[in-house]
Amino acid sequence: MEEERWALDRIEGDWAVLIPPQGGERQVPRTQLAAGAAEGMLLVFDAAQGLYRPDAEATAARQAEMKARVAALLAKHGER
Repeated sequence: MEEERWALDRIEGDWAVLIPPQGGERQVPRTQLAAGAAEGMLLVFDAAQGLYRPDAEATAARQAEMKARVAALLAKHGER
């Protein structure tokens, strides 16, 4: 079974706002973010440690997908 990934939408003071795969949002204490977690990253919850850890591979794949979508949209409208 594949692990559920959460998108780190933003950090507001002592809170992190996460977007689960099914939509909506969840606020968690910033202390539950592992070192290196930054806005825009995909995170996986590590139940043993009680932390949301960055998933570098999934984040890179998502960024590449978004970059390709933007390029396709710009190409469709004749922009570069």
